Amino acid sequence: MQVTYKGRPIRITPDFSPETMKARRAWTDVIQTLREHKCQPRLLYPAKLSITIDGETKVFHDKTKFTQYLSTNPALQRIITEKKQYKD
Repeated sequence: MQVTYKGRPIRITPDFSPETMKARRAWTDVIQTLREHKCQPRLLYPAKLSITIDGETKVFHDKTKFTQYLSTNPALQRIITEKKQYKD
C-alpha cells in the first residue's frame, strides 16, 4: 500500500511473519474477555495490546507486562481469572 506522508509517497507493507502472527494470536483470549467486560481492547501493530480503563489508555507489548499490571489492578485481575476458571 502506498500513502503520502508530508508530501512524499511511502510504501507500507504488512508483517505476516509466523512470529508476528503467533504473537497476535497469543492475545486472542485476553481480548475476547476484555471485550465482554467493555474494556475497549485493541490490538496494535505488530502485536501490542491497548486497553482503556477508567478513561486511561494502557499499552502492553507482551503478556509479561500485562500480567505485572494485573497485580496492581484487582478488578481487572478478577475479570481475567474468572474467564480462566470457566475454561478449565
